[in-house]
Amino acid sequence: MGTKFINPKESDKPVSELIKETTGGLGVDYCYECTGVPELLNEAIEGSKVGLGTIVFIGAGLHLSGELKYIMLLCGRTIKGSIYGGIRPQTDLLKIVEKCINKEIQLDELLTHEASLEEINKAWEYLKHPSCVKVVIKY
Repeated sequence: MGTKFINPKESDKPVSELIKETTGGLGVDYCYECTGVPELLNEAIEGSKVGLGTIVFIGAGLHLSGELKYIMLLCGRTIKGSIYGGIRPQTDLLKIVEKCINKEIQLDELLTHEASLEEINKAWEYLKHPSCVKVVIKY
């Protein structure tokens, strides 16, 4: 089936319904939710497959308020959390540095904005823009 993208603005239906329509009523194997908004977390849970769907909350819990529909989890779904990409500094950081040195990871291409230390507030504002990937702060 491959990867599909759904624009919820194109329909009045809940995202979980759109997901199920796209997958023939089954739901998805993996669903990534990165807002931390409880209503959307629940949509991610409901849009995953019963019995084997995995929902990854990216950065969830930072400002979590509201209730999750735990009954949906009792049907065999799995929730995983991922803050900062789930990196394990003790083992993963050296591998990442090596890949940067070997140019396997193109860090220069990720740089979209620069700011001086005095412009730190400006750097935070850059992060809110969709065009921003990474900001380098020079000091």
